[in-house]
Formats: sequence, C-alpha cells, structure tokens
Amino acid sequence: MYGVGIRAKLTLMTSVLIAAISLFIFVYFPGEFEERAMDATAEKARTVAEMTAFGAEPMLVFGDPLTAQDLFAGPAADEDLAYLVLTDARGDVFAAHQLDDAENAGFRADDGESNDGMVYRVSVPVERSGAALGHLHLGLSLHTQRASTTAGRRAVAIVSLVVFALGIAAVFLVASFITRPLADIVHAVEGVAGGDLSQRVTPSTSDELGELAGSFNRMAARLETTRGELQTANRELGRSNTELEQFAYIASHDLKEPLRTIANCTQLLERRYGDVVGDDGKQFIAYASDGAKRMRALLDSLLEYSRVGSHGGDIATTDVGAVVEQATESLATVIEESGATVSYHDLPEVVTDAAQLAQVFLNLLTNALKFRRDEAPRVSIRATRRDGAWEFAVQDWGIGIESAYLERIFIAFQRLHTHEEYPGVGMGLAICKKIVERHGGEMWVESEAGSGSTFSFTVPDPTS
Repeated sequence: MYGVGIRAKLTLMTSVLIAAISLFIFVYFPGEFEERAMDATAEKARTVAEMTAFGAEPMLVFGDPLTAQDLFAGPAADEDLAYLVLTDARGDVFAAHQLDDAENAGFRADDGESNDGMVYRVSVPVERSGAALGHLHLGLSLHTQRASTTAGRRAVAIVSLVVFALGIAAVFLVASFITRPLADIVHAVEGVAGGDLSQRVTPSTSDELGELAGSFNRMAARLETTRGELQTANRELGRSNTELEQFAYIASHDLKEPLRTIANCTQLLERRYGDVVGDDGKQFIAYASDGAKRMRALLDSLLEYSRVGSHGGDIATTDVGAVVEQATESLATVIEESGATVSYHDLPEVVTDAAQLAQVFLNLLTNALKFRRDEAPRVSIRATRRDGAWEFAVQDWGIGIESAYLERIFIAFQRLHTHEEYPGVGMGLAICKKIVERHGGEMWVESEAGSGSTFSFTVPDPTS
C-alpha cells in the first residue's frame, strides 16, 4: 500500500473490519436463531407427547377410544399440531387426530424423534407397571418455525446493513478528523520546502495532532528568524568580500609602482656604481632587487587569490584529460629538464570552470616537480567516481610532508622551506583549495616525509 494516503488506508482497513463483523452477524445469528427455534419445537413436541401419553394410559387399559378422542382435543387446539395418533400394543390405530396427515407424514411406529423439514415427529411409549400398552405418535408442523426463522434472517440482514452503513459513516468521520489536520500540516510543510517560511498551521484539536501543528509553527518561526539572520550575515559577508577584493586590488596595484621604481633603481645602481660599491655593495643591491621581485610575486599571488570567487570563468562541461594535457604542455620545459614522467588516462568530463581547473592541476604538477628527490620525478593523475562526485588524485614520489604540517600547507603564504631551498611565495595550494571550494568540492593531502604525497580533491557531479 505504498503511496496510498493515510485516509484511504484507514478507511480501507476499518471498512474491511466492519464488513467482516457484518458478515459474521449475517451468517452466525440466523443459524443460531434456527437452532434455538428447533430446540424449542423439539422440547414442545416431547412435552406434549409425554403428557398426552400419560393421559392416554387409562383409555388403552379400558379400551375407550372415545375418551381418547376427547383427550386429543386439548393438543389439537394448537395450530402447529400436524397429527396425533394413539396405537395399541399390536400397532393398530386406537384413536387419532388428522390420521391422513399422520399417514402422509409417515408417523413412526417405534420410539424416537425425526424431522423432515416439514414436520417434527415424536413417538413415545404408553406403559403401565412396565408393561407396554401402545405408542403415542405426535407431529408438529415446522411452518411457524420457518416463518420465524425467515423473519429473523431478514431482521439480521437489516441489522447487518445498518451496522455496516453506520460503521462506514463513522470511518469517514474519524478519518476526516485525523486526515484534515494532517493535510493542513503537509500543505504547510510543502510550502516551507518551497521556501515560504511564513507558512503556519491553525491547530484544530488539542490532541497529538494539535501538538504537532504547534511544533511545526514553532519550527517554521525559528527557520524564518534564522533565515533572516543568515541573509543579514550573507550581505555583510558579501560586502566584506567586496571590500577585501577592492583592498587587495588597490594594494597590489598601488604597491607595484613603487616596487617597479625600487627594481629600476637597483638595476641603475648596479650598472653605474657596481665597480664603486665593491662586492658587499653588489650583494646588497642583489638583495634589494630580489626582495622587490619577491614582493611583486606576493602581490600578484594575493590578487589572484582574492579574485578566485569573483573573476572565474563560465561553468561548463570540461574534458579533464584536455585540461591536464594543457597543464603538462605549460610545464614541458621543466618536465623535459628533470626527466619527469606524468601519467594519466581515462579522465572524465566534469562541469567546472576549465581555466580554474587547469590552474589547480598546474599548481599541483609544479609542486610535484619542484619538491622532488634526487631521482627523476614521477607523477600519477587518476579519477574515481564516488558519492555523487568525481575524486581526483595527484600522486608524486617526492620529498613528502611531515604529518604536523598537512593542514598548514593550505594556508596563504605558509611555507615549509626557505626561499633559497625552494623558490615560491606559498600561495599555490591556498589558491587550489579556494578554487575547489568555489566548485563545492573538498581538498586534502595524504603524505609521509620521504615517501611522497597524494593531493586529492573532489568535483561534484550534477548528473548524479
């Protein structure tokens, strides 16, 4: 009965129960009435027969059939009496009432009772001091009993129909009391699910359904309040993000000009006065020039990080294999010089920003090639369908990461090595994580120092 409404279920089950009760009444009680009526008829026949036989004893002793006829006058007054026959010891008829009817009915010549559906027959002995004088044969018509039984069946049928009708009416009434409040609650729940948090239910009862309606109203009120708070917080967050992006842009743009001036001046100092300042001066000039370049790289990375969410491209179906191929082509020189091997196959299509996804793979491949051991780097890229998303893994066999720093590496400007050991500004993984989160995915790393790292991230699959 999956998919059937509560009202229909309640009505069906209760209707079946009421129908069963009505059928039981219709089948059981007429039979019970008929059995009781037959028992009453049998008792009446035996009683009349025994009393008449007792009174007929002197008539048989003295051979007085006329008096016997007078004895039969009392029972004959009963309209149900079919016949009454008194026979002597030889079985000859001594006295009778409705003898023809008795012969047609086939009255018994010995003791006992029988019933052919039309006449109930009883034969009892007439005795004196243990000696058999004859038999009294009595028959009662069953016409009245049948009429009474028919009337009883008709009455039971009417009662059964009345019980069934009243039961069905009660079922619909009770079902309405239960399902109408439930229907109101369901309608309100559907409204809330559709985004209308102003939906409320008017409790029509004070029972559990009324309590359910009250609980729903309180829940809807809390949701409405929470949504208002979230909308306010989202507006504040949007405003803060906009201000932060503007600040990052202005800061990077305004700072680049003095940095460019510093870089130009250091270059002029080196060309014009390199011979004058000596080796120490040249080293100081190199420090200043390198610092300016690093500062510019930091500002460029900061600007790129701030624009991940607002300056992305269109979200469309993207061939990940083509994206990875593009990233490897950008790193072709580094791959060739390091003798690296980058393997990937059977990469799927996903719905994403192709340019930003390429940036993720480019940053991860760059790190894999940069943080390598003395041997030629090896990088493997694979994809797995899991829980409504595509999970991508970029595995290398490089220097690895100590477990204490696995979370720290995704924070902006966080570095685990000095600039002299490995160049960079520490923004690549932070940008990757922000791009992945922009697409509704997650990013993490599994690594062990000296054994390499596996960077994984997910991209939700809208087709699932």
